[in-house]
Amino acid sequence: MKRWWLRGVMLGALVGPVFSGSMAHAEGAFAAAKRAEASMLVTGRIVVAPDGSVHDFTLDHADQLPAPVVHLITSNVPRWRFQPVLRDGQPVMAQATMNLRVVATPQGGKDYTLAIRGVHFGSDGEAFGRERIKTVPPPYPPAALGARVSGDVYLVLTIDPAGKVEDVMAEQVNLGIAGTDRQMKEMRSMLARSAIGAARDWTFKPLAPGAAPVDRYVRAPVSYHLRKFGEPVRRRVGQWHVYIPGPHEAVPWFDRAAMLTDSADALPDDGLYLYPARDALHLITPLGGA
Repeated sequence: MKRWWLRGVMLGALVGPVFSGSMAHAEGAFAAAKRAEASMLVTGRIVVAPDGSVHDFTLDHADQLPAPVVHLITSNVPRWRFQPVLRDGQPVMAQATMNLRVVATPQGGKDYTLAIRGVHFGSDGEAFGRERIKTVPPPYPPAALGARVSGDVYLVLTIDPAGKVEDVMAEQVNLGIAGTDRQMKEMRSMLARSAIGAARDWTFKPLAPGAAPVDRYVRAPVSYHLRKFGEPVRRRVGQWHVYIPGPHEAVPWFDRAAMLTDSADALPDDGLYLYPARDALHLITPLGGA
């Protein structure tokens, strides 16, 4: 366990814009804020030896990351083991981009545990021939905008060979604002409905006639954050992102259980990610933590 200054940052970030209401509502918001997590997305590259061990890895902008985060990663990644990557039936050296989600979780008082929550290996799904050719931006729900509600919706989709969205569900919604349990349930529902409604109208590049089937499942993070019109979300290297994690919603047609290292919120913002990704590295040991 490590002691962090994050407690004050979390409470200030989450309770500052909380809904006005009774004292009971305020107390409920503070109780919710105490369950907040702080996460940091760390990117880099990893090289895996033919036997599945880690040959080498690098972190992007490592000099700008907090020392405890670097220590956590460098203590655990070398111990990882992967399924050997085969080419023509022979194990070979392989490399991939690497996205790690490091999470600081409160343990009571001023204590926090720091752990690697999830990892995604591979590129944005746009590189695999399923480019979006029509994207409908999700509208910011007026009620959410008026209440200054922010958050991240993690969608799971299926795409048919013609490039149409067959089905879509929100797997998880993390909030950047605190409220009572009832209020936060309503907030998550508002953001999820907006994201799902927009995603149903997305269109993807159709498969060419006779083309080999591609990965069926697609994940797409959708961010709702208050900023100037047209200004993208920019999370600086080494920046903690404070939020209240939402419950994981089971997606009956998505085989999430087969993904040992997978976490919905381990994905960079606003990308498109195919599952299982072609030529992806498959980790077979625990992520570890500190």
